[in-house]
Amino acid sequence: MPADLKASGVQETVTAVLRALTGTPLVKAAKHVNMEPAELEAAIDVFRQAGTRALEQQATATGWWQIHVEFSDWPNSEATAATHLATLLDQSAAEWWFIRKHPCWRIRLRLRGRPENTKAAVSTALDALTAADHIERWWTGVYEPESAAFGGAEGMTAAHRLFHADSRAILTQLHGRQHLLGRRELSVLLCTALMRGAGLGGTSRETSGIRWPSNAPFRPTPPPSGSGPCLCS
Repeated sequence: MPADLKASGVQETVTAVLRALTGTPLVKAAKHVNMEPAELEAAIDVFRQAGTRALEQQATATGWWQIHVEFSDWPNSEATAATHLATLLDQSAAEWWFIRKHPCWRIRLRLRGRPENTKAAVSTALDALTAADHIERWWTGVYEPESAAFGGAEGMTAAHRLFHADSRAILTQLHGRQHLLGRRELSVLLCTALMRGAGLGGTSRETSGIRWPSNAPFRPTPPPSGSGPCLCS
């Protein structure tokens, strides 16, 4: 498709593309909108690619609803979520997961039952949490799964299952409990298992000796020995 295609000409191009895809000879469809056949052929290719991506996103996003939650007390947001959101999410969604982007959590839910009824129930609960000052405010957003980055619809589905298990474990299993193994250590073990499962490291030496040091610049510098809490506490 020519780079200088104006917005006013987009609909004409779409019309020509649809004509060609439904049986009109390419030359005739192009002539109808004063396009070169080569330009229309390129437009058809773009149309097909965009349609494929849209269908993949629709397949992976079906049933997902995104909400943004801004907590009144960010340092204790996890405690608030564990106390006031975990049960609500379990009751409302077949799968749910969150990412933290200060000052909000972005929570994605694959809703149970009738979406409109479930959304209404969740909205009422969040309004009550806002009134009680457990959260500052909340609003809805748009979730667009990054299917291409995860290898397509099948990979995105697997990633969603992992995100759900990880998020649920944080709020329902790990929060507020003492464990012999710290979260950072557990994260290393889980990521190592994932990489081995993907065939990205056959031995402990290969995984920890090559991949983890490459991430060192992105990890916080630990405090001097004896000056802070043990990672396993």
